[in-house]
Amino acid sequence: NTDSGFKAYVSGISQEKYRAYVLACAEAGFNAGTAESDRQYFAKNADGYQLTVDYQGNEVIGISIAEPEYTIELQVDCAANLLFNKYDVTICVDGAEQGTIRHGATEYYTLILTKGPHTIQFASAEDDEVKGQSRIDAARDGVVCLRLSCAGSRINVDTISDSAGAAEPE
Repeated sequence: NTDSGFKAYVSGISQEKYRAYVLACAEAGFNAGTAESDRQYFAKNADGYQLTVDYQGNEVIGISIAEPEYTIELQVDCAANLLFNKYDVTICVDGAEQGTIRHGATEYYTLILTKGPHTIQFASAEDDEVKGQSRIDAARDGVVCLRLSCAGSRINVDTISDSAGAAEPE
C-alpha cells in the first residue's frame, strides 16, 4: 500500500478464473484505455483510476490499482524588476526541485501529478529564506500559468490561468 495505490497477490486463481475476473473488472467500469494480453490486463475507469491484473503463473495473480495521474503543463513567468530584487527563483513541486527560472524569464515544466493537492514552492536562488508558494489541486490534464514577482523578503505568486484544477496562492 502507498498513498497513491494498492497492490495485492491472490493465490488459487486458475487462468480461467483470471479471465473471468478480468471480464468482471471490465463490466465494473475498468474498460477505458485497455491493453490486454493472455497474462496481463490494464485499464482505467471513468475517474481515471488505473487497474492492472497480472497472471503471475502457478495460480497467482497480482492486482494493482493506482490513483489517476494528470499531465500539468506549468508555465511560470518571473516578472522583471528594474533595479532591486533581481534574483533567480528555484521551483519545487511537492519538495522535488524542478529547476531555476532566471529573473525576468518564462519557463515551462511538464508535471505528472496524481489526483489531489500539490504544493509548488518558490525560493530565491540566493537566499532560501525568501519564499513564496502556490497550491494546485490536480483534477484533470491542463495548463497552469503563474506569475512571480520578487519583492524584498518574499516571492508573490499570482495565478494567471488554470485549466487543470484549482491553483491557489498561499
